[in-house]
Amino acid sequence: MGNFLKRLFGAGPEPVAGVTPEELKQELTDLKKIMRKQTMAMEMHKEEILDRMSTLAPKDLSQEALQEMADSFFHLEAAIRESCQLSDGLRHSFAISWQKIEQLLKGCGIQQVREAGVPFDPRLHEAVSTINGGDGTLQVLRILQPGYLSRGKVVRPAKVALG
Repeated sequence: MGNFLKRLFGAGPEPVAGVTPEELKQELTDLKKIMRKQTMAMEMHKEEILDRMSTLAPKDLSQEALQEMADSFFHLEAAIRESCQLSDGLRHSFAISWQKIEQLLKGCGIQQVREAGVPFDPRLHEAVSTINGGDGTLQVLRILQPGYLSRGKVVRPAKVALG
């Protein structure tokens, strides 16, 4: 616990007025419990998605249903990435899940646009926000909502933050 506080606040954190060390320890314990519960819920949700994907053949799914499923997984992964640092195992699980989702999409002629760090393409991307800085070239910094191509034609551009 002490190492965590040192990494979080530096060598000597200033005491918070009116908060005892015991109260702070209890709050940290409570936060750990919440994180464990969220991780377990995410794992259960991931398993449900993977089970559903394995029971349905691509011909049983409409393009809209596949896009909805991929969107849901995209937003689930984004929320988890923002709330905590992912372990190597969780990062690997997401990569495997994305491979399966992309295989399903590819089987129906759909390609998802969700790559950050690429040059802005007005055909594939819809700029929703910008972040100042850089050398003047527009680059996709963050995907806010994935886009889709169906047999090479844009079905929905990805909503992106540019920089």
